Amino acid sequence: SRPRPQPLYAKKMVYLLKLLFLLNSIEFFFKTCGAVDLEGSSNKQYAFFPQEMANAPEYRNYSVELMLVHKEFERSKEIFEIARRKGYTIKGFYHASTWKSGWKDVVLQQLYLVDGRRKVPKFQDGQPNKVTFVWDDKRWASLLRVSSELYLNVAGEKVEDMEKIRQVVNEADLKYKNKIRINFNRTIGRGTYNHSPEDKKKVFDATPGISEGEYSTIATLHQYCTDVVKRGEKSLVYYFHSKSGSSIRDALPVMPKCECCKDRSSCPCCMPEASWREGMNTFNLEFPSICARAIIRHGYSACGIENQDAHYSGNFWWADCH
Repeated sequence: SRPRPQPLYAKKMVYLLKLLFLLNSIEFFFKTCGAVDLEGSSNKQYAFFPQEMANAPEYRNYSVELMLVHKEFERSKEIFEIARRKGYTIKGFYHASTWKSGWKDVVLQQLYLVDGRRKVPKFQDGQPNKVTFVWDDKRWASLLRVSSELYLNVAGEKVEDMEKIRQVVNEADLKYKNKIRINFNRTIGRGTYNHSPEDKKKVFDATPGISEGEYSTIATLHQYCTDVVKRGEKSLVYYFHSKSGSSIRDALPVMPKCECCKDRSSCPCCMPEASWREGMNTFNLEFPSICARAIIRHGYSACGIENQDAHYSGNFWWADCH
């Protein structure tokens, strides 16, 4: 009855795991030069860039990224099939709001990722310095596909906030949008209650269901897991939120050199809040096999990035309900 291992310390592991993905993918890639099978269809291939360009040195950064996308597609299929056979259900919890100016772009980005879409390079006239990144129409490692449900909890002061996000979901090109269940919870800013005068606190106390920050979504997740354990069932849960809705940048070439400005806080290629969110998206949503394997195959109770004394800085994570 040894104690369960501590949560996965992942601050640097994402880079190591990407390297392992790469090493396992090299033989496959150079045999196919970028053509891959999608969603179990053995007779359909999709080439990201022309055959004659696949091995050109100037495309190396892009080809590495694309190899990782394909490898994750394979690894996710494997681990989520194991999860199914072991009796696990997968459920997601997404805390979103419309408080910040760029909320729509952040919500769309994260919904596309859990739906299985990825941004891929689109080359112009075979020139490596003329490249844009577009959302691929194909579906890769999709958390929505393997989830029983994604509980999208809209936190805001007015129910109209939920309708704004519902409209985004309805209009988005999402293959598995039927898995999304939208809820609204009246929410005040973190710390608002404690810093309010007594008469205002009484108003808050008399308002049913009101909460601060991300509490309402976390509490719903906790109650779900409590019920799962009581029923003697097994489930993995993943949690994320629409972090830094005012910090948006369009996808730039892989590993860009940040030379655009002296102020890194506003530089479009190194905005720290956007980079933080994208890093957590990558580890938890784009490469979901990492945490699923850590929990199911290696016995971890929780998994995430930037672990700080059992708290995942940024608050994106996976956990076993037990």
